Amino acid sequence: MDLSLVKVNLDNQDDINGFYELAEKLYDNIQIKNYQMRLKPLLQKSDDYSLYIVKKNNSVVGRFVVGINKDIIDTNDKPFGYIGFLETIDDFYVFSKIFDFAKFHLKEKVSSILYPFFKSTWYDYRLEVPNDTFNFFMEPPVKDYYHDFINRYGYNESHLYYSSIRKNLSNYLKALESSFNDATEKGFTFRNIDKAKIKEELQILYDISIKSFNKNPFYSEISFESFYSLYSKIMDIVDTETLTFALKDNKEVGFMFSMLDYSEIFSKVDLSSKNYIEQFFALVSNINGLIHKTVAILPEFRGNKLIGALCYLHAQISLKRNYSYIISAYLHADNLSMKTANKAKDDVLDKSYKLYQIDNKN
Repeated sequence: MDLSLVKVNLDNQDDINGFYELAEKLYDNIQIKNYQMRLKPLLQKSDDYSLYIVKKNNSVVGRFVVGINKDIIDTNDKPFGYIGFLETIDDFYVFSKIFDFAKFHLKEKVSSILYPFFKSTWYDYRLEVPNDTFNFFMEPPVKDYYHDFINRYGYNESHLYYSSIRKNLSNYLKALESSFNDATEKGFTFRNIDKAKIKEELQILYDISIKSFNKNPFYSEISFESFYSLYSKIMDIVDTETLTFALKDNKEVGFMFSMLDYSEIFSKVDLSSKNYIEQFFALVSNINGLIHKTVAILPEFRGNKLIGALCYLHAQISLKRNYSYIISAYLHADNLSMKTANKAKDDVLDKSYKLYQIDNKN
């Protein structure tokens, strides 16, 4: 098979369109709109990564991003390389040539490559293990054959993550009530985000995140400017009641960020339109669930049942709005939040994800 791997020229709109359009051909679902929106930050010149398209007879049959994160170091004291936003047609040869190219491209520079990964855990990563129990709008789309391909290609380690959905919210609320009571008795209070001063609020979220996640696998610090660029764009559709701070002595010490599950809305809203925000809010009655996306507690305040207390508050909101379910999203198998996620698991369905580590030793 005659393939050519072409570095995307970010000044060439045809190259950029080719990078986008392959995914549009591969998927026909509500998640692709959100997925493609998250690609926009890639379309800037960077020394950290490069975009490529794979062509066969002038048709795009694959795409990927390849780069190095110098801030996360493997057991060989070398930085991790990564392959992210990879999409291919159902052809192992195309998939394998992408990995062969990445390994050669990163030769001498890295001894391990993460897939699927982009820069750090602040961005999209983890490959969903095929499962039809539930999906939600924040998940990148996935082709089932990707797992078969990576198993055929070979890897030396995989890292496991979970999402879960629960539908008995009354039981969940009862299981969390003692955590909320304990936290309030210890003097912790709670408040919701104030969108009138969004940059200041995002600064608080950033500061807590930086201190809370620095022990997480594959974490690396990003600047506040990068953080602001990532999250300020979605603040218009964030519900103020589901982004909650925990405070002690009027000082923010943790937060929980839950998103409404916009799955139904994403199937009806054109995100490229100028009035997509108005379209979103015209359809909020279609929302039926909540997604626990991110929870962070400053290390010195852990052990005070704040995660359970924050989950309790968001479960209260879900019941008040007659939502049918709550999803806990993307928890590492060893994450402290797993303890709270496992409460009242009488009705919980789990799905798993893997992040693969490929050996690139000479």
